[in-house]
Amino acid sequence: MASSLQYLRSRFIYAEAVQAGNLLFLTGMLPTEGRAAKFIGRIGAELDVEAGRDAARLAALNAIAVARQYLGSLDKVSRIVRLGVAVATSGDVREQPKVADGASELLQDVFGKDKNPSRWCMESRAFRSGRRSSWN
Repeated sequence: MASSLQYLRSRFIYAEAVQAGNLLFLTGMLPTEGRAAKFIGRIGAELDVEAGRDAARLAALNAIAVARQYLGSLDKVSRIVRLGVAVATSGDVREQPKVADGASELLQDVFGKDKNPSRWCMESRAFRSGRRSSWN
């Protein structure tokens, strides 16, 4: 899978992965396939919770692809320490944790339940790019 950030790299200045000692830090990931946004809209308006879960899962899949590309193998990943998920919502939506579970479940499937990360999840009213879920 191509990095979700290849298109953005050509427009902005940042590193998508930075290793410090035994830790690998990744930039925020978006739910894209190639250069195209797969999910555009807000949970509670254009998208429902299930679509949000799918978006979070895709963003996490893109992060795994970047980690694998950077490290050469996922066998080098001993654990995911922290998962952050920002979810664009509309109105009085309070189901951000259910959306974040889309990413958490994928990480658990890939790395195992004993390696579940700590997690933060927050509401965001909008992302400038129009995308509605970001994995960090």
